[in-house]
Amino acid sequence: ASSTNLESTSIMKAQELRDKAKEARAEAAEAMERAIALKAQAEEEKKKVLEAKLEEEQRRLQVIEEAKKTLLEAKEAKEKERIQRVAEKAKMTKKKAKNAPVKKKGDDVGPSGDTSTAFPFLSSPSSSKAGLKGKETPSKMTSSPPK
Repeated sequence: ASSTNLESTSIMKAQELRDKAKEARAEAAEAMERAIALKAQAEEEKKKVLEAKLEEEQRRLQVIEEAKKTLLEAKEAKEKERIQRVAEKAKMTKKKAKNAPVKKKGDDVGPSGDTSTAFPFLSSPSSSKAGLKGKETPSKMTSSPPK
């Protein structure tokens, strides 16, 4: 009777152990499912963070492109303004030239026949030196005329 009792206790303990093992496997499977779900959630969060970074980088690049475009437009506007100023100066010069009095023959002579005011470049020292030959100086030319 004791061996049957021992067998029965042993069978019950074996069944208990099987039940505990089954329970442990179920808990392990649940833990594995939770881990997989957490991993998927972490991947999803990581994906969202990367997408946000990508959007931020795209916005930054767009701002840079807009700034480049604005700078280029400003440069072009400045260049157009410069060209317009030059054209305006040319127009004014042309207008002045058109409105300048026309000189007639004899206008080159100043009052009382004095040509020094009508031709100031003839009396300038730089033009008198331009006509010199060799190492002659103006003082030598005026002090002793060639013989």
